Amino acid sequence: FFNYWMIPNPMATALRDIELMISKDPVNKKKINPDNTTVVIKCETNDLGMLTIIIEIKGKKMAYKVYSEKELTQKFVVDYSSDLKSSMENLSYEVTSVRSLKKFVDIQKLLIPTFDLNDMKRISTEV
Repeated sequence: FFNYWMIPNPMATALRDIELMISKDPVNKKKINPDNTTVVIKCETNDLGMLTIIIEIKGKKMAYKVYSEKELTQKFVVDYSSDLKSSMENLSYEVTSVRSLKKFVDIQKLLIPTFDLNDMKRISTEV
């Protein structure tokens, strides 16, 4: 489950809001565990296009997945991943991976999980 915020983005013309989701602590649903969490950011800019960034944090280790439809944005992420890694090292974090993927991520499915009814099994008993 996630905490969800919409932040106004005056720099964009198409998608006016930045969507931010931070996963809740599985034990205490009212809190965020900063040592074990997932951060999802979805925004759109004129130059980079539609971006969805998923950051998984486990202790002091971070893994980034950047989803974009534009090849230029994907190349930018790959070219500057070393800068990201060194910046995070200065903050005492280790970046374990930076992946740039061409795929659309529907964050609404993360926000409201669905259950595939075909996977459900029915058990019927009689006494």
